[in-house]
Amino acid sequence: MEGKPAPSLPAGVQSRFVQVDGIRTHYLEAGSPARERDPVLLVHSGEYGARAEFSWRYNIAELARHFHVLAPDLPGFGRTELLYNWSDPNGFRPRHLRRFMEVLGIGPAHFIGNSYGGSLALQLATDPSWPIRSVVAVSGGGLAPDNDARKVLTGYTGKREEMREILKVLFFAERWWADAVVEERWRASREPGAWEACAAPRLAPEGEARGFRVERPDYTKIGCPVL
Repeated sequence: MEGKPAPSLPAGVQSRFVQVDGIRTHYLEAGSPARERDPVLLVHSGEYGARAEFSWRYNIAELARHFHVLAPDLPGFGRTELLYNWSDPNGFRPRHLRRFMEVLGIGPAHFIGNSYGGSLALQLATDPSWPIRSVVAVSGGGLAPDNDARKVLTGYTGKREEMREILKVLFFAERWWADAVVEERWRASREPGAWEACAAPRLAPEGEARGFRVERPDYTKIGCPVL
């Protein structure tokens, strides 16, 4: 779990790896795990090329002033092994996230999730066995309509300009789809295995579980504070 400064991240943010049940798992860490600091787990979005660094680059250092912050790359994303579980598509990542916390000795934590990560955090919070103090869901939860915007997100074939269109769907301000941002995201989505891992859930036969989406849970079962 040796750390080194992560590229394009503020000082004090470490890039680390840990073995979680045989899966080499990458995560970002910032803020001392002091007794008086609650842990915060950041769960990234799920578009092509997504990773913790992209979702939390401009938040993690500020959060680390007050919390012990961990931001893992989920299996199939970023620098974690690019795996997809066909036999249990909806349970694989939650189990891995739970074991990630256990391996690192992370007790009850606040969860902040972006888009897919927000939906996942809300889903986990419906289970009282999860050690969740609170949830902040950023554009997560609810239904995902099969509209033109969603077709842009799911129809990606790896072309650079298609990545620009994805970023236009995701972000309001033009600076987030400038050439430099497009280039970085596009290159991340083209790393060996990245497109395949993200596309795999959409290749399930009709009528079978498609694991990229999070099943809409019964939010009335959530017992922790939610924003």
